Amino acid sequence: MANLLVTDIETIPNDAEKALQPFLDSVKGDKRMSAFNQRDDADKKKGVAIEKAALSPVSARILSIGILEVRNFDPLTCVGEEVPHFFSLFDMNEGEMLTEFDNLLGTVVHQSLVTFNGRSFDFPFMMFRAGILGIPGKFHMLPTGPYNGRDNHIDMFVHLNSISGLDKLYQYWNWIGLGKWVKALNLPFPKQDIGANLIEYFNKGDKQTVETYNMEDVFNTYALLKRFSSNFDFTVRPSRSSGGF
Repeated sequence: MANLLVTDIETIPNDAEKALQPFLDSVKGDKRMSAFNQRDDADKKKGVAIEKAALSPVSARILSIGILEVRNFDPLTCVGEEVPHFFSLFDMNEGEMLTEFDNLLGTVVHQSLVTFNGRSFDFPFMMFRAGILGIPGKFHMLPTGPYNGRDNHIDMFVHLNSISGLDKLYQYWNWIGLGKWVKALNLPFPKQDIGANLIEYFNKGDKQTVETYNMEDVFNTYALLKRFSSNFDFTVRPSRSSGGF
């Protein structure tokens, strides 16, 4: 038996142009172009950077944190007691969300954290935002980096892209997102195409749409883990308080 914490975050831009201003001056146009066209090319690149603002914790903030706590997970039957949690800007500020998440990490014993691209996105994003907001806690202990399966963080994005061999068929298939796996493996919740519009739902106060979108990603990630549970060792690891979490 093992205890799991399956999690996913959603983010929205946070006064992106102002936040990125110190960095935009370093964006240059293609030097092979004329001086005029270089300026135009640089402006286009700056625009793209601002459009992608939700991907960086410098220019974005956390809208919501979806969590599925799975108690007494049996890797043989893939059954456990499922306890969902959802923190969002609808109910608390960003600092309070991060504090609640950190408290959950610290008070519940989990053998495994489960994410989809959590190593490269979710956890570094949370760590950066915690630093920006000056939140004390254990965020420096969140497992990031490439060593999937060697600690208590199971990142299904890393695992599936590593073992699928799709990159041998086409070089750009080494970066397959959750939506593709949802479709390919017929996972429970079809991926909704509303991620870029989450700020609009937030501004309208539409908590239900955001919660559904966030939690469906969490449950699809859990479905992936169950499908590939035989790939992982759920041996009990040290708790975070002893440096293992």
